Amino acid sequence: MLLLQCNFYLFSCENYLGILCKEEVISRIGRSKESVEKNVQKSSSFNNNSSLLDLRRFNNISILLSHFKMTSDEIVSSIYNLDENVLNIDKLVALQSMIPTEDEKKKISFMNNFDSLRAPEKFLVELTKISKLETRIEYFLFKQKVDGDISIIQDSIVKMDLASKDLRNSERFARVLKLILKLGAVLNDGTRLKSQGFKLNSLLKLADTKSKGNGISLLNYLTTFIRDKAPELSDFSSDLRNVEVASQISFDLLLKESKELVGKLSKLQRELRLFDVNDPFSQKMSTFAQEISVKLNELEQLFQSALQNLKECGEYFGEEKLDEKTCKEFFNVVCLFCKAFESSKKSAAN
Repeated sequence: MLLLQCNFYLFSCENYLGILCKEEVISRIGRSKESVEKNVQKSSSFNNNSSLLDLRRFNNISILLSHFKMTSDEIVSSIYNLDENVLNIDKLVALQSMIPTEDEKKKISFMNNFDSLRAPEKFLVELTKISKLETRIEYFLFKQKVDGDISIIQDSIVKMDLASKDLRNSERFARVLKLILKLGAVLNDGTRLKSQGFKLNSLLKLADTKSKGNGISLLNYLTTFIRDKAPELSDFSSDLRNVEVASQISFDLLLKESKELVGKLSKLQRELRLFDVNDPFSQKMSTFAQEISVKLNELEQLFQSALQNLKECGEYFGEEKLDEKTCKEFFNVVCLFCKAFESSKKSAAN
């Protein structure tokens, strides 16, 4: 009876407390070192075969697998064969989170009995059998996402390009700017200041520039003058509808995202050299790499064209330093001026 109690105590300490070394256990219960070694081997075998995953990791994988509605073999096959009919973006993202960690791989490599493992653990074992698993999932996901990413970038570039063209082509906006310049000349009459031009960000100061007598702002006066003397200009902001959209787009961020896609493609091309030519990954991804390379080249050409039009727009308005980093602020100034003008126009009407 005493021997059974000692055995149980040793087994519990070794497996669950994990705080006593073997020598300490021996000294406390008086067992031989050989007997302890046997128990240690048993406990190691127990841990390796029954605790591959902690509770949280086990539950997470169980939940993710429940959304697949497939057997483990079917999932593994779809990964290896890059089956887009089975694995969509959401499922690939889920699989990325289930990729065995280095610690899990190490545990699996020391296992000699997989029968006692539960379904999520057995699935991880199957995943370890797929060569270059991380690479396959990473670039399979890239393949499914890249067309959407390119489309979003293209749409944003087109909108910014349209905004540049709107500003340059709007005769009404140009006439409004000339009126503002003339008003500035009148205000500076009799002073040493001469209004030969102004920066567009000065447009935002019109509402703050007020007369000393009645407190009417320069923006209020401009609005009233256009209403009474040049009503055809009152709706000039409708010529610049793309400007508001462009004011919310970061050109330099688009460039960064585009370069990241190019970098991802370059890495894929290097990875393809490491795969056998008969591997489904090599066959499908080689074709994909060629197709996406053409699309990214077209995207680069679109970028350069839009950037050139942007610089010409900046030069037209005297903003010589206008580039991908400053264009968002440039468009935002025009957008805010248009909104302020419309607000002043409503106030004047009331």
